[in-house]
Amino acid sequence: MRNKTTLKLSSYFAISLFIFAVIIGGTFSYLFRKQTIETHKTQLSNRAKSISTTVSDYMGNINIKSKMGGGMGSGFGAYMRSLSSIAGADAWVIDKDKNLITAGSGKGFKNGIHDVSYANLPEDADKIISEVFLDKTVFSEDFSGLLEEPTLTVGVPIKDRGNQIMGVVLLHSPVVGTNEAVKSGIGILFLSILLGIIVSFLLSLWLSKKFTSPILQKEAEDAIRLDKIRRDFVANISHELKTPVTVMRGSLEALTDKVVTEPKMVESYHKQMLKESIYLQRLIGDLLDLSKLQNADFEMEKSNVSIFELLHETIRSAKHIGKSKNIKIEFEKDKDFIIEGDYGRLRQMLMIILDNAIKFSPKDGVVKVLLRNRELTIKDYGIGISKDELPFIFERFYKSRTEENKSGTGLGLAIAKQIAHRHNINLWAKSIEGTETEFKFKF
Repeated sequence: MRNKTTLKLSSYFAISLFIFAVIIGGTFSYLFRKQTIETHKTQLSNRAKSISTTVSDYMGNINIKSKMGGGMGSGFGAYMRSLSSIAGADAWVIDKDKNLITAGSGKGFKNGIHDVSYANLPEDADKIISEVFLDKTVFSEDFSGLLEEPTLTVGVPIKDRGNQIMGVVLLHSPVVGTNEAVKSGIGILFLSILLGIIVSFLLSLWLSKKFTSPILQKEAEDAIRLDKIRRDFVANISHELKTPVTVMRGSLEALTDKVVTEPKMVESYHKQMLKESIYLQRLIGDLLDLSKLQNADFEMEKSNVSIFELLHETIRSAKHIGKSKNIKIEFEKDKDFIIEGDYGRLRQMLMIILDNAIKFSPKDGVVKVLLRNRELTIKDYGIGISKDELPFIFERFYKSRTEENKSGTGLGLAIAKQIAHRHNINLWAKSIEGTETEFKFKF
């Protein structure tokens, strides 16, 4: 089970990482290719502009036709012959009459291009050259067919000192190297991603195991604890039901078999059965209340509740309970405040604590109710709770086996704790055995 959970968690992580890697890889590949081509275009454009400036200086000071007629023996002719070598790419120069003055050596291309006339240029070349004569820098791949290789061409204008366009420079550069550089970069990227995924998957296996081990261990411990709680609950409820059912059955059998016929004894048996049925009714009611409160889907009818109003009504009811023992309830308060809650459930919570305080107080005793700084204390001076019992008093069916508590179901404090929890009220107890007990509520 543990290995399956670890493997499943690692697989989910690996799939998520793979999808993320594909998205990142695809995005990077697109942007890397675009950036590489843009960089190549910028470099090619800068070289073309540098050539344009140099050629402009020559063409502005020398009669081109006479120099061309001289076989390019001059410095301009030598420059034009070595232009492609200087540019590191095929460089063509076209004058304002659209005469192709020079076509590059073809260096770096499949077939050298030496003797090319303007008529040999591709169909769209004239359009491109016309755009350059409009003082634009133009990029094109239309010369790839003529140069028999994928080629990027940039066209820039040649301007004289008066900023008049006197010609065009076309600089051709094969894109094979650029494409190979892009492929190489993308290949390295995907290799890195693959290695990253493998390492991350192995690391995720280890981390998943470290992460799931304590969780699965806790789940196992919780399962054992819940199973124990269920068994304890069945044992407790069976014990709590057994006594009253046994008493009622025994009484009914005695009455039915005419074992008891004397009127006073019959009346006593009837009273005992009534007492046990009342106890069963309380037990079932408390179990239903606790079950509802522990159900997260159970909704309370909440509204704005005045603490003063709530305490006054609860204390008034508790005083009637305390009359049989002549218990006095003293109430001290500072200022009222409003909370959002279920009035009936909050009253039930306070009544449980006040009922316990009265139950365990001696005759003619005092129960103090103190409200200070949004903290409520209900204090009695009865038998108290031992240190060993104090941590368990809010558990189901946990009750002291004293004469005062013989009619208790052991569910009251568990219900009070659940009501407090559902209202975000902190409830705890303090006690000195044989002296006093305090229940505190922090609102």
